[in-house]
Amino acid sequence: MKSKYRVAELIVRLMNGETLLQKDVLKQYDISKRTSQRDLADIRSAMSEYDAGEVVETDGTYCLSRQSEQLDFEMVLAVSNILLGSRSLEQDELTRTLDFLISQLSPAMQDLIHKQLKISRGGYVPLSKPTPLLNRLREVALCIAQNRKMVFVYRGSAKKYNKPQKHHAQPVAVFFEVHYFYVAMMSEEHGGFWLYRLDRIVDILETKKGEKLDYIKRFHFRIIEVKRIYWILGI
Repeated sequence: MKSKYRVAELIVRLMNGETLLQKDVLKQYDISKRTSQRDLADIRSAMSEYDAGEVVETDGTYCLSRQSEQLDFEMVLAVSNILLGSRSLEQDELTRTLDFLISQLSPAMQDLIHKQLKISRGGYVPLSKPTPLLNRLREVALCIAQNRKMVFVYRGSAKKYNKPQKHHAQPVAVFFEVHYFYVAMMSEEHGGFWLYRLDRIVDILETKKGEKLDYIKRFHFRIIEVKRIYWILGI
């Protein structure tokens, strides 16, 4: 087979999503490794000229990575490193979250990201006494979306709260700061907006109908740290 027809056939196979093994290509087309590398250079040149994607070569295989795949890879890599750096999730939840993110990529991109994250995943150490958070995060998010109040048991950090206390509050926002998730709530106990740490919510006893709180227009939130106790101010 003439080289131009061979290259055209390989391009079609790559654009159809096929991952090519170099040893199979050498055998099928009866060409040398040097010729295969020359074909690969021609393929890369054609892909670049027509902005059709990038040929990724890994461990004797190569496949076509389209621009959208490259962007997906970059986003998954960034979010994965943020999760690993935060140390906020326990090991099982971290593994499930990373595996879900990585599963959205093509097989070739999955191989690449597994290699990129191998060291950081292997050395991951969660915060001391990590608490499962994903289910609790979902429960709070549903209350926010449905404008529901929560009756919950909360373990405060101050010495006067040496035992978990029952609280009544309506969550309005969840955000992440440093190592922890926080929930801004309209609290009955505190008579206004208050900040609760998600991992210190021991149990949600019940939820009930709340109010539609348009806090974004009515309040500006500012977090200040005083002796490691976080307060939320409505200004």
